[in-house]
Amino acid sequence: MPIHAPFLDTSVASACLAVPSYDRTREGVYKPLARAEFDGLVPGFLLHRQTKTAFTSSLYTGLAANAATLRRIVATSALAQAGFLDARRAAADLERALAGAPAPLADLHTLISTELWLANLPTRTTWWHNDTDRSPL
Repeated sequence: MPIHAPFLDTSVASACLAVPSYDRTREGVYKPLARAEFDGLVPGFLLHRQTKTAFTSSLYTGLAANAATLRRIVATSALAQAGFLDARRAAADLERALAGAPAPLADLHTLISTELWLANLPTRTTWWHNDTDRSPL
């Protein structure tokens, strides 16, 4: 396979799991190993934040400011073209979020992140195939 996902490699996962749990946490320090290893490689604010993304008003501000781009990403979804998701439903979910209505924000976040990852792969090779030999359940 031409795609490389280093965080899923067995050797990487084994190395991470080899670190004792008492070394993976430090009181008052969020993700101490990431801070130690990624310092200087990623923006500092990422290493010093104390929480994960909160789906608050700042998220809706970001959605509104980037609505055209988000609509384009959903409309040209590689996952939808491959039949992995319903593009109309994803577009409807995005429109609800843009209107400030209840919407599956975490799912939209995952979709956009995945689409951006797929769009920036160093290959355009198809890395899956439909299993036509498989009998339906």
